[in-house]
Amino acid sequence: MRLTLATVVLAVMACGTSSTVQPRVQPRLEQAFTLSLDQTAEFPDLQLTITFRSVPSDSRCPRNVQCVWEGSAEVGLEVTVRDEVRRVVLNTGLEPREAVVGSHRLVLRGLSPEPPLDPREYVATLEFRPR
Repeated sequence: MRLTLATVVLAVMACGTSSTVQPRVQPRLEQAFTLSLDQTAEFPDLQLTITFRSVPSDSRCPRNVQCVWEGSAEVGLEVTVRDEVRRVVLNTGLEPREAVVGSHRLVLRGLSPEPPLDPREYVATLEFRPR
């Protein structure tokens, strides 16, 4: 029994996960806030959460390169309002840069750092404000 339990424990430890649970943030309305990948902002009074899920594409100009066009990155967000989940994609250089969520607007202010980068380094700057 001890050998089996030790084997299971070692197997679980070896598998591990590379993702880490990001702490939730509680920003104020009309104030810019940042989210790392898989991090969630919550607005308890509105029963609303915003989670930064992905960057489906990033054609922004790489660091230390002079480009004719700045490019654009897509930011995938998951917005939950009272248990209703909605996927939202906003862009840094193209439209849409904002989305209407109920009586509020969710605005993408930026994405850092510039490419090339490890995708786990992405940080989105957002703002949630009344319409």
